[in-house]
Amino acid sequence: MHRSISSLAACLSICGIAIAQESKNAPPYVPPVPTLTPAQVAGVLKQLDELEKSILSQRGNTLGAIIQKLHAAAASDAAAINFLTDCDKLVNVERKDGDRKDAKQIEKKKEAEKREPRGPDADKEGDFGTGLRLCLEYLALTLEARDLKDKDMATFVPKIKSFHQNVLSQGKKIKGRAGDMLMQPVGSGGGGGRRGGGATGDMRVIVEAYQLDQFLRRPNWPMVPGDIMDMYDKVIIESARKNKKEDMPALWDAALNLEASVRKLRLADGDFTVWEQSTYPNLRWQRASDLVATGPNPVNGMADMLKVIKDYPGHPNSPEWVRQLRAMVAPPKPGEEADKDATAAK
Repeated sequence: MHRSISSLAACLSICGIAIAQESKNAPPYVPPVPTLTPAQVAGVLKQLDELEKSILSQRGNTLGAIIQKLHAAAASDAAAINFLTDCDKLVNVERKDGDRKDAKQIEKKKEAEKREPRGPDADKEGDFGTGLRLCLEYLALTLEARDLKDKDMATFVPKIKSFHQNVLSQGKKIKGRAGDMLMQPVGSGGGGGRRGGGATGDMRVIVEAYQLDQFLRRPNWPMVPGDIMDMYDKVIIESARKNKKEDMPALWDAALNLEASVRKLRLADGDFTVWEQSTYPNLRWQRASDLVATGPNPVNGMADMLKVIKDYPGHPNSPEWVRQLRAMVAPPKPGEEADKDATAAK
């Protein structure tokens, strides 16, 4: 009896393995699609077209009104701080049944922000109002770009460059804390709505006040206002990669020059020197590599790679740069790389 039970268990186990294997190899289940008559197809598509127009129109009106509010708030330090305060009260007092004490604390914070350091201290910490205004401008820019088609992004580039020039024009006002605000993402909704922790908390309150989080999810759109290289790489240079490759070298140069200029304004002298010695050469290499891979003249890109190596022979990445360029100029034959590795191992 015991042997019979064991045999049955073994048989069931084998069957189970076979069934599992069969299920694993089976194509995924695809639910059947209802078959519609041509008249039904035409009717549904017509309704969807009408709904789409209505939805986009309604959303355009809603976002348009919010974008106008953001531009108005960015017009002056006082307007920006008042706008942030109103959002703070809405999220943390009105929606949470707060009391007068909560509202008074928010008002006290507003007054303190309006008295941000002036004179010598402003040279170290920058100006809070300026940092906030720039973040509001970038949030508006992000909302404007939300529904743009990729093929139309090139028409939006002048607005991005105008924002960058505005950042550059602020000089010492974007040092210290104000500059740090520009290096935090503006789309940080859904985190509880409490201010604090710099720009992330401040912008989170604004995003939550107007429920913008779902509108801030455009693929490949940088969310950090001050990340100039990311914006150029993902949007401005990317547009040239697809449409006008001959512009790529000049765009890369513009990006590097702008990045260095803003960094010099934003950082302390010692920190800028470290960036210039460690990160800037990597950006130069990234430029050269991109021109080799996707630029109008790969040979010129390789010449730029060689120049980076000559300019920064002591950089930690220079041995790897040499290896990469050598492999491009004289690709190893099959098996040659393995022989080199074996020799190096000895």
